[in-house]
Amino acid sequence: MNAMEIIKDCEDRAQAYSANTADRLAYEVGCLRAQVRHLCQEMEFAVEEIGNIEKMLMGERA
Repeated sequence: MNAMEIIKDCEDRAQAYSANTADRLAYEVGCLRAQVRHLCQEMEFAVEEIGNIEKMLMGERA
């Protein structure tokens, strides 16, 4: 292998690594988005449940 072949091989590996890294990061971002959506939904359910409990307690006080 001469110097140009070695350089070309290194460039090819770097590009493949960059593409793999970008794909992996995109996947991780997608996973994080899904987790955030899920947590927001859980918070909405919790807020609704708190509202229901407050209404129930206010009804008991009346």
